[in-house]
Amino acid sequence: MHRASREGADRLPPRRRRGATWLLVAAASASLAWGSGCIGPRSLELTRLRYDQAVHETSEQQWLRNIVRLRYGDLPSFLDVSAITSQFELSSRGSITGGKQRDSVNKTLFGDLALQFRDAPTLSYTPRDPTELTRTMVAPVGITALGLMANNGWSLDDVLRVVVAEVNGLDNVAGAELLIPDVVPPPTAFEELAHLAGRLRRDRLVALASIDLPDAVSPPIAADRVDGSDLVQAASQKLEYRPTENADELVLIRTEPAYRLTISPAAETHPDVQAFRRFLGLAPGRLDYAVRRGNVPGGVELRPLPEDRDSVTIQTRTLLDMLTFLSKGVRVPEEHLRRNLAAQTVGPDGEVFDWTAVTRGLFQVCVQKKRPKDAAVAIEYQGFWYFIPEADKRSKSTLGLIQALFNLQLSEPKKGGPLLTLPVGL
Repeated sequence: MHRASREGADRLPPRRRRGATWLLVAAASASLAWGSGCIGPRSLELTRLRYDQAVHETSEQQWLRNIVRLRYGDLPSFLDVSAITSQFELSSRGSITGGKQRDSVNKTLFGDLALQFRDAPTLSYTPRDPTELTRTMVAPVGITALGLMANNGWSLDDVLRVVVAEVNGLDNVAGAELLIPDVVPPPTAFEELAHLAGRLRRDRLVALASIDLPDAVSPPIAADRVDGSDLVQAASQKLEYRPTENADELVLIRTEPAYRLTISPAAETHPDVQAFRRFLGLAPGRLDYAVRRGNVPGGVELRPLPEDRDSVTIQTRTLLDMLTFLSKGVRVPEEHLRRNLAAQTVGPDGEVFDWTAVTRGLFQVCVQKKRPKDAAVAIEYQGFWYFIPEADKRSKSTLGLIQALFNLQLSEPKKGGPLLTLPVGL
């Protein structure tokens, strides 16, 4: 401290000097107390939920943008937030001055205290690997994914309209999965079937029941060639040896999740159940039917089914098909239609077909020139704002369904042969 400053401070009465000292001590204590509470647990309260909200909102915006892109014939792209690292800093400063006022016997004290909190985040973005993304987008989803979504938060009718391309020969808006459809989809009763299935599911008259389906992955093996180490090795790969019809032989089994369509015994004569069977051509008098996928990877053909079917055969869509189908629910401004920026399909009557009709009640994206005020999610694209209104919970739910299916499909293990050394030469 300069000599003049010290002398000025020395001229302060002892009580004033003690007050000034206590003021500085109090300011420093407040700074330390606030800092210790903020930089520690308090920093999580200030930032964690905000980062989570930002990641959630931008993820929804990315999905909506990709759906809008597909309506304009552009391919989707994904950029993931792979890491968020944040560094917190707290600094403070304080000062106090005092002295006798000019031409006055009064003495005054002046002080200031400043606290500075700094959050320095580092964000890491990772583009999706093209090979991995392509494989995920063009692989038809499995029956397991359909069952998981229908039994965990989403209505069966919504899941059927999004995931299924065909069930027992009944098409679901054929051509809607094309980027540039050439013809108007022929009318079918699929949407009526989906609504009927959803109503029966909500009334607990039908259900998709999960079962474990054994699948043989090896030829028969002599039982005396299998010892304890073989059993342990099989169990480590989630496989097991089971006896065949010949008691002296074993076969290596992988248990696959599967589903069956079950009908409540009390609903056997219910009119909606009978209509449901007629839609699917199911054999009457049964209470359960196997559910199987028709578009099995590798081109494996299923056996022909009789006129009255004993199972429900489903052709599932790929994720790219689903996104393209949902893109038909995007409203395109007249200005873009005049410039042919988005594909249009002319029907046999010479009128332009309204593709938003095929996703009505399931997924709709509104458009306007100005940024919307009450939007659940909104993005700007080619000079217009595309958005899902806050009140449109059905469209919001469908957007969440696509995100869940994508994550499930991405985490699906790649199946291959068992990584085992079988106890026989094959």
